[in-house]
Amino acid sequence: MPKERILEDPEYISDVFRTIEQKIRQSLIELDQLVFQSTGLTDDFDRMFISLQSDYQVTTIKINCDPETCLERVHSRDPSNHFSFSDEIVEQINKAVIQKDFPPDYSIENIGKSSDKLKEEIRVILYHTTDAIP
Repeated sequence: MPKERILEDPEYISDVFRTIEQKIRQSLIELDQLVFQSTGLTDDFDRMFISLQSDYQVTTIKINCDPETCLERVHSRDPSNHFSFSDEIVEQINKAVIQKDFPPDYSIENIGKSSDKLKEEIRVILYHTTDAIP
């Protein structure tokens, strides 16, 4: 999606989630499993989530972490794949995520864990939800 468009444009957000869903569906033609991340804050995410649930087993995993770790990870992301946000916007997003009533299937505490440890915990969850080793 072109980054020249602004995040506040509702049509842009809709386009983003339509594209994400399309790419997920294309990927699942060849893959047994797929992991992706989202804050899940928009109505467009909800629409995509419901649509994917109608055709696939969808498992949600919430990653809980302290605000400092969150900011550190946001700042270290590859800017070619992610939007840049100010610390204040990240804080607003995190508060909105906490307020949204979206109970996950699983939850992982990310306090002092390496990326490899988090990936292993996700693998264990996927193994128990699909009876296959991811």
